[in-house]
Amino acid sequence: MSAVQNCLDGATASCVALVVSNPFDVMRTRLQLQGEMLRRGSYEVRYRNLAQGMWRVASEEGLLALQKGFAAATCWQITQNGIRIGLYPIITEHLQPLSRDPVDGSDRPAARNTVRTMSAGICGVIGAAISSPFVMIKTRVQAASVHSLRARLGGGAAPAAVSASSLAARTSVWSSCRAIYREGGVRGLWRGVLIATQRTGMFSISQLVSYDMAKEVTARRAQLPDTDVRVHLMASTLSAACIVVCTNPFDVVMTRSYNAARPPARMGCGGGGGAAAAAAVSAGSNFVPTQLLKIYRVEGIRGLYKGSTAMFSRTAPHTIVTFVTLEYIRALRQCAKE
Repeated sequence: MSAVQNCLDGATASCVALVVSNPFDVMRTRLQLQGEMLRRGSYEVRYRNLAQGMWRVASEEGLLALQKGFAAATCWQITQNGIRIGLYPIITEHLQPLSRDPVDGSDRPAARNTVRTMSAGICGVIGAAISSPFVMIKTRVQAASVHSLRARLGGGAAPAAVSASSLAARTSVWSSCRAIYREGGVRGLWRGVLIATQRTGMFSISQLVSYDMAKEVTARRAQLPDTDVRVHLMASTLSAACIVVCTNPFDVVMTRSYNAARPPARMGCGGGGGAAAAAAVSAGSNFVPTQLLKIYRVEGIRGLYKGSTAMFSRTAPHTIVTFVTLEYIRALRQCAKE
């Protein structure tokens, strides 16, 4: 298949999965921002867990609030995952000679996985660099709540003054884009891109490489063809678990980086620890391990895995639907050729 066809297939599969996964992504964002750079017990816990958080969002902001950022997320899926998933098999094929023995030309399994890792990392960096503005907009729209907006307006705003409808007007994709542009111009749309490329590189490696490896092992041990949907379901589930373990700390840093320019709001989410939190995330470096160390020193290991339940609840269905749909689309293309 051509690169364009591969990218279209990846984008289509990711957008189908987004319908299921976006509500969990909203809660992952808010849980990761809650208590940003603050010690436990020093901030109000508005979202105790995934279920309670979803109930609170729906009751305070309406059921549709669980699909916040859907438009920006769709653009993100097309520009990031379409490119990332679409280019992966092409780059892997081009790098495949590196996995062969230089003497007899036989395939070396360890080298093959190294090639996959390189390919996935390259695809992740490219996808993140292109899609960064949409991730920033999505993060800000999903993070905004009636509570956080009242806090930014001075904390004394009456409930009627900040309704769900006025919140929606303030946090639409267009208004968020204008706000980001006012803050930093065109360059502001790509603020945080260095952190995003590191996070998405890790995400891409943990997702694509683990899926390929799990598919091979599952098919071999279960004695099933690698085209069997049961193989795809098992491999994508294992891939989702690998993503959460490897990527959640990186995801916390990226989410806070994209949200860092907001004005102070100490309680709840959408601002976390305010100016101090923003400075903590943005000051020092765009090197993710440095930021991980800062978070660990203040919030401990729990801080690095904030929102991990929500992330798995989002990542598992998204990964499963993405890969099952992708394999189905590729099978249809193959049948059409034959």
